[in-house]
Amino acid sequence: MEHNLLFTATICLACSGILLLAYAYLAHRYARRFLALWAWSWLFYTLRFVFLLGMTLADAPVLLIANQLCALASAVLLYMGTLEFSGRRLSRAGIIAAGLAANWIVVAVLSGADFLVLSLPTFCFLAYVQVRTGLLLLRAYGGHPLPRHMACWTLVLLGLHKLDYPFLRTMEWFAPWGFLLGALLSFISALAILLVYFEYVRTLLAEREEQFRATFEQAAVGIAHVSPQGRWSMVNDRLCRILGYAREELVNTAFAQITHPEDVAASREVFRRLFDGERTLEVQEKRYIRKDGSILWANVTAAAVRDETGGLRFLIAVIEDIGDRKRAEERLRESEQTFRLLLRNTPDPIYLADARGRLTTVNEASSKSLSMDEATLTALHVWDIDLGMTPLRWQETWAEAPFGASRLEETTHRAADGTTFPVEVSAVKLERDGEWSVIGVARDLTRRKRTERALEDAREAAERADRAKSEFLANMSHEIRTPLNGVLGMLQLLHATHLAPEQAEYARVAIAAGQGLVTIIDDVLSLSRMEAGKLEIERTPFSPRETFEAVVATFAHQAAFRGIDFEAVVADDVPDTLLGDQARLRQVLFNLLGNALKFTVEGGVSATMELLPQCPLPGGATLHVVIADTGPGIPDDRLGDVFDAFTQLDGSSSRRHGGAGLGLRIVKRLVQLMGGALCVSSTTGQGSEFHLSLPLPPSRAPGRPEDGAPGQLEDGVPGQSPSGPQAAAPAAPAPTAARLRVLLAEDDPVNRLAASRFLERLGHSVRCAENGREVLNALRVERFDLLLMDIQMPGMDGLAACRAIRSGAAGARARTLPIVALTAHAMQGDRERFLAAGMDDYLPKPLDFEALAALLRRHA
Repeated sequence: MEHNLLFTATICLACSGILLLAYAYLAHRYARRFLALWAWSWLFYTLRFVFLLGMTLADAPVLLIANQLCALASAVLLYMGTLEFSGRRLSRAGIIAAGLAANWIVVAVLSGADFLVLSLPTFCFLAYVQVRTGLLLLRAYGGHPLPRHMACWTLVLLGLHKLDYPFLRTMEWFAPWGFLLGALLSFISALAILLVYFEYVRTLLAEREEQFRATFEQAAVGIAHVSPQGRWSMVNDRLCRILGYAREELVNTAFAQITHPEDVAASREVFRRLFDGERTLEVQEKRYIRKDGSILWANVTAAAVRDETGGLRFLIAVIEDIGDRKRAEERLRESEQTFRLLLRNTPDPIYLADARGRLTTVNEASSKSLSMDEATLTALHVWDIDLGMTPLRWQETWAEAPFGASRLEETTHRAADGTTFPVEVSAVKLERDGEWSVIGVARDLTRRKRTERALEDAREAAERADRAKSEFLANMSHEIRTPLNGVLGMLQLLHATHLAPEQAEYARVAIAAGQGLVTIIDDVLSLSRMEAGKLEIERTPFSPRETFEAVVATFAHQAAFRGIDFEAVVADDVPDTLLGDQARLRQVLFNLLGNALKFTVEGGVSATMELLPQCPLPGGATLHVVIADTGPGIPDDRLGDVFDAFTQLDGSSSRRHGGAGLGLRIVKRLVQLMGGALCVSSTTGQGSEFHLSLPLPPSRAPGRPEDGAPGQLEDGVPGQSPSGPQAAAPAAPAPTAARLRVLLAEDDPVNRLAASRFLERLGHSVRCAENGREVLNALRVERFDLLLMDIQMPGMDGLAACRAIRSGAAGARARTLPIVALTAHAMQGDRERFLAAGMDDYLPKPLDFEALAALLRRHA
């Protein structure tokens, strides 16, 4: 038995030694932790057989302990290596179990325990470790399954063999063969583990090769391997695309063949330094020639790959297309050059200041503006030249502002000689060299300020002139209207008396002539207000149908008197109420109908009002008024002049029709202000047609025009009435139903006489006063039903007297007395001004007795 055991141990020692050398080489060659653990496992397995040989020569407990501990260590290290190979770690419980098994071996041997007691726990632990190791290898990484199954089941059999060995060890015939069977299973498992490892390496290499291929082919840059002879041995698809060659055309092609001739020498030098080992990495920007002949700018990063002896195996070249970057750099250079040209040639001062406010760049205009050279300026800060800037304000303004933020402000710059001048600075925050800076453009405002002052002076002068013009027109209007009111008033009174037919005709003609003069005055005032932009359009509910019919009724009598056919039609679909300026529409219709009748000698005049199919205002209506006459017509070459101010077709001294030539100009402007359109068509010798289109919005509340004379405007300016020798004179007024006590305040004796006589003819009692103080005195002692008060009177004017009456200066009873302004003030805003002062109504001069009669009826 001893001889057989010695033989078996020797054979097993030789085989395990060979395996130890194989694992030790692999661990040294590939420096893997699991290979090192496996090598240590076979070292202890080899030592086990060394101690087994010793046991055959001497029966010493220490040899038995060493043998058992080596077996235990070999199994644990094999298990640990397998765990490492599988990506795991030995648990704390496994370490404790191994430690307990080792202690048990020592204690059991030293205590002389029976072999079964000694080895059963140890071999049970070893059996568990061997089976566990086999199962781990069964789930090992990749490769062919045969080596894994061989290793697994061999280790499982080895573990099972460990379980029966304590029981069969005592049989002398079994011991050598038991050792041999265990060693054989161990050797088979060792070889199987080597096969598993080789399969693992082969699979890993295949994966790495696949990863390399994927990385090589799918890289975003061109990649090539260059042989020591300077030829491309391997190229990726990206390189083929950017160079325009097929892969077969590039492989085995010398890189110098497609390198730009001007870059070949530099490329050869780079290759030489890498080949000789002077450098391991080189970066170069160079040009390639594509297959189509175009030039490719590329950034080439080349690295040398050497063998174990240091010889060059090949170069790896990474080629990146930088054409876009080169073009961007070229554009940047051009932009920078353009910027410098602009900076140098711009007449406005430009400066660049850093985050600390220091001037870093200035242009020539800055030097000229501040009388300093560039070196002096770049040594200064912004606040050294800008009197409105301080270091604190600089940081508060720009430190927290986002990039791209801009500011535009006026400030003052100070030149080298101490003089200051106003500037407008436009500044923008930008990023430069990793920190923020500010670029500013300063514009000298000296000339502009002078111009602004001159314009301001001119504006003030124009306003003074405009005020003087308005005052002049107001004064002239008042001074003309005042005597004209007396003239017309007396004429109207005269006409109302019992006159012979010839005398009545004379009076009527005189009245018509006076009304024509009023028309010219009103036209001049209206045109002046419109040219000054002071004429406002009202938006109040009114009836366009009633307005049209009222104006038509005014001219119907005149047309009948002259024997001219006059036809007026209002379509049924014209709305009852719209929103607009009734007074301005009435003024337009008066002018157009007055002109048509004035220029028509025979034939007729027609006026129609209808609706156009569409209106730009939702819910509104577009009125279309057509006024046609059979007058002389307008020549084609003068149609464009009919709406010009102070223009007449016949401007000679022998012209048949008079007038100032303002009516149509005023009509055109009024229509434009109301948002409408006016056009004319005419045939010489046959007549003219004026077309008025006026869009008006709907009115939510129905409105009716005010009572009174059809020619009365909202602002108190009389409507345009027809003039001429055949104009109708006013009829004698009928007495009113109620007798009123009227206080008439009028300083002009003629106007006072005319108004008082007319009031008396209407059946009213009249008391006259010449100024405001006489009005107050009269009101304190007498009771009146109505006060007709002139505005411009000596001592106390009408406005002051009205305010005194409303404040109770004439007694509590007089505070509610109706007061009517009877004045020659007929400018824009006069009516509103008088009503705001406390008056109840307003009648302008020259006084229309029919309008006065209507007013008295309202207050009766």
